[in-house]
Amino acid sequence: MERNGYFSTDHKGVYQSRNNLLKEIPILVLNELSDETHNAFVKCFASRKTSKVSAFKTLERHGISLFGSRFMWFVKGLMQFWLGMEGDDMKEELTPEKVMEIGKMFGKIALSGLSEDEILSVCDREKLVRKLTIEERLAGLKPKERLAGLKPKERLAGLKPKERLAGLKPKERLAGLKPKERLAGLSVKEIEDYLKALKKSDKSDN
Repeated sequence: MERNGYFSTDHKGVYQSRNNLLKEIPILVLNELSDETHNAFVKCFASRKTSKVSAFKTLERHGISLFGSRFMWFVKGLMQFWLGMEGDDMKEELTPEKVMEIGKMFGKIALSGLSEDEILSVCDREKLVRKLTIEERLAGLKPKERLAGLKPKERLAGLKPKERLAGLKPKERLAGLKPKERLAGLSVKEIEDYLKALKKSDKSDN
């Protein structure tokens, strides 16, 4: 690198050239890169085992939240392949599918030894809930628990008038209504018939 004018920059493992033809082409020395998260993936391909291990540990700490689970299966597969095989085993053809398979296998082994609470502690619960159907979300909850946090209007939203009134006594249905509101929908004859019946009832009581 020195022959081509490369020198170390302020960033560990990053080299720049003084040569006008090469100054726009930096060189990364993977073994020398810092352990910061943004370097972790490329550092997995470093030649030194210690550098690989350091990079894998960084990805294990932050990778799932940054890149997602499929990416982490791939990384774990690489880790197990590179760090667990030696000699002739390293000559085996390595495909992305095989890497994913290795990662999933070791991931399942790791998860099998964890409790439900430990597994949930590393998961985004909101994302998990989004994958559940409405019935699955409400399963096991009591009626009061299902309605907790909802405003009266939200509780009644989507219900037909008959469904809203189901279970209420006549007095409860009319509670809070003004006289005009109570009589709304009744014909004059129905009102008159009711008043006549009411008068007869009063006379009989007296």
